[in-house]
Amino acid sequence: MQWVETSKQNHYFYNFNMNNHCTEIQWAKHTAYFKTKNTHDSWQKRTICKRFTNLFLGDLAKNLFKTYLMILRPYYFKDNIVEYDLIRTDAFKNPDKFDLKIVKGNKECTIEVKSSGEKYSSNPNRLLDRRIIINFGNEHQHFECMAVQILFVPANLDFFQNEDHPDCKNSNNEYFDNFVNNYINQFYQQNIQAYIVGWADKEMQEKAVNELIKIQNQNANAEQRSYADLQVSNSYSLVDFLMKLDKFMETL
Repeated sequence: MQWVETSKQNHYFYNFNMNNHCTEIQWAKHTAYFKTKNTHDSWQKRTICKRFTNLFLGDLAKNLFKTYLMILRPYYFKDNIVEYDLIRTDAFKNPDKFDLKIVKGNKECTIEVKSSGEKYSSNPNRLLDRRIIINFGNEHQHFECMAVQILFVPANLDFFQNEDHPDCKNSNNEYFDNFVNNYINQFYQQNIQAYIVGWADKEMQEKAVNELIKIQNQNANAEQRSYADLQVSNSYSLVDFLMKLDKFMETL
């Protein structure tokens, strides 16, 4: 775990070597496994295996950001951070109400943690050109107190693909269990570096959707979707995040 300086002045990333974070990986494997069987596809037709890999990466990003908070501000979060997956009582049958929530007195700030698997470059400076994922014009559109972006960079940049798994048409439990275990083993072998690259507050998210980009991947059976055109280089850095967090925690 370390800070990473980028080519943009004062915009630092925070880096995790995933092979040192087995607890976060195994918790994401557990939650994504059960969510997979209860998640419907809205904009993309996926096999059960593709659904798992998507949910796993999202839950892993959430787990890592919680770890980041506990490392950088341990004196806040014994009682102030809430993870929905730890308090839910629905056996993962319903959509997540939130990822993480910071609570102080009668105030709360909900954090949505977005994830993406990098396919083009292992150079951290190139990640400044990626985008903070902010949905617009679909059922997933909403603005949170904070939206955080994490990018996962594998040793082999072909590891993360939008295309579905052609050999995974069978939703048989034994087949699916084997796929999950094999995928996690492959994930470890990639020596993946995870970078927390930036974040946007609610105001920045609302302004960002004034400029949209449209993305469609027919090979992945995905419909066209619109996202805010908010590059990481134009988002807030994690230093700004910690300053805002301190202000939130120190006032009632």
